[in-house]
Amino acid sequence: MPQCGMRSRFLFLGLVFVLAAIGCKKGSPIVGTWHTQSTVINLPAYVDETFNSDGTFTSQTKLARTDGKVSINGTDKGTWTLVKDQLTEKVDDIDWKFSGVNARGVERAQKMFDQRKPQILKLTNEHPTHTLKWEGDDKFTIVTSKGETQIYRRTK
Repeated sequence: MPQCGMRSRFLFLGLVFVLAAIGCKKGSPIVGTWHTQSTVINLPAYVDETFNSDGTFTSQTKLARTDGKVSINGTDKGTWTLVKDQLTEKVDDIDWKFSGVNARGVERAQKMFDQRKPQILKLTNEHPTHTLKWEGDDKFTIVTSKGETQIYRRTK
């Protein structure tokens, strides 16, 4: 009888492993770090966005005027879902840091951002879903709510 109990345990554990292997779905193809370029507030923007397997993301954006008067380093954090070809991102927090040669202008810009952060966050989340088009494993495009096509390339 004890032998039968031991076999049952092994059979049960084996069944659990098989079911776990069958039940494990492949991770989302968007998980990783991606780079894109666009234009934000009429400035060239360079974006590195990391989609984590737990459904969170972090986006690092660098904007700079060519005359060096102001630069912005922005960090957005939030959650994402990808259902078929629909990518939805909900931004939970944004943080922009300003720098440049005009200290007074930088200080004003930072103060203005800090005052308007709730409104900016609200605007950021107005159009959270974009249709994604895969062009291989390491490249996809989206069309923004403003009609701009952004090309994302995997970096990690």
